[in-house]
Amino acid sequence: MRSMTLPRSAARLTAGAFSLLAAGALLAACGGGGDGAEPVAGGTKAPAATEQPATTDTGEGTGAAEDEAWPDSAAIDSALGQWAGTVSVETLASPDGLPFLISHELYDSSHGLTLDAAALESTEYLGSHSATCTGKVKVGSSPALCTLTGFEGEEYAGKDLTATVHLVRSGAGNHALLMAVGEGETTELALPDGTQLLLGKVDHGNEVTGEMIGAGLVEAARQAAGPDGEVTDNAEVTCKIHGDESHAVCQLSALDEGTSGFWYATVQPGSDYEGYTYLYTQFIE
Repeated sequence: MRSMTLPRSAARLTAGAFSLLAAGALLAACGGGGDGAEPVAGGTKAPAATEQPATTDTGEGTGAAEDEAWPDSAAIDSALGQWAGTVSVETLASPDGLPFLISHELYDSSHGLTLDAAALESTEYLGSHSATCTGKVKVGSSPALCTLTGFEGEEYAGKDLTATVHLVRSGAGNHALLMAVGEGETTELALPDGTQLLLGKVDHGNEVTGEMIGAGLVEAARQAAGPDGEVTDNAEVTCKIHGDESHAVCQLSALDEGTSGFWYATVQPGSDYEGYTYLYTQFIE
């Protein structure tokens, strides 16, 4: 099976574009029908969204995280146009459960961090699959390629699996490995430039709400901050469906300055077939 090749075009959201976002009026949450949903893990479709996604308060705060004016749909679409062709706005095709995205937090904020093949092979996820890697990675570089073994499940039987590995900035100033696991050849991922990325899980249900997507963002931020997650115990988040349940705009607050702010969520194929996976991309101020 050949994976879909995404265009390489990837652009940074400029300060002017973010100003356009922040200046908008309150976004009206738009519900989407299940028929128009994009594919998620295992090639299924995302369930229908509610028309008014709820607000999630994950700590002891006041609830809704709406400290800044919420952008309107036109302003958001204009800014997101600069990410066209990247996985921040487009769902990776995965008709047979491959490829899927997975991330591994490194808890390393070193400037100019570089990992060579040996360092990649010793990380938890790749090491658990006896990976053999070629190349090295740093933020913004070409990816490394790793061959994997030891996958369980009929869907992987007899398949030669590879991981296309990127080093990205995640929350709290740390770094993570963002990997696309596919069959036989490199899965090309076009990534946005100069921003933070988080990968989060959303519970499986008959419908996806803003509350569920927000809970996934908070948990992803918690994992990025550290294994114990204490930094984000009082995090507050509001997520509103944008277009359909495959996308949402979220505001995260009560965190460090590097993680608080607006994020954009896009559903992606993940390794957890009991739930949904969303890639969260932070708008750049």
